[in-house]
Amino acid sequence: MLDELSQRGINEYEIEVATGQATYKGVYKEFKTDSQVNLVVSDNFNRKKVLAAIANISLPFLAFLQEIAEAGIVSYRVLIQEKKVLYLGARGEEIEEQLKI
Repeated sequence: MLDELSQRGINEYEIEVATGQATYKGVYKEFKTDSQVNLVVSDNFNRKKVLAAIANISLPFLAFLQEIAEAGIVSYRVLIQEKKVLYLGARGEEIEEQLKI
């Protein structure tokens, strides 16, 4: 999937966890998808829960969003060229994942 996005000129995308809305960003354009869910993001950042959800990333997408919402993640950004994901908490917490692709 990341290769296909890159070939289409998309450099990164960000997912808003509460809604599941994606914003795809390219060199010359940006577009957003529709919201998919209405989740409540926990005020309490829980690094262990985030790491457990990342380890189970094969979960269906909406189940993954629910798990990271419960762990206090408000959004995550996939940087395609750098092959990494940044998971962001409400108070500036951050977890970086290096993609194995």
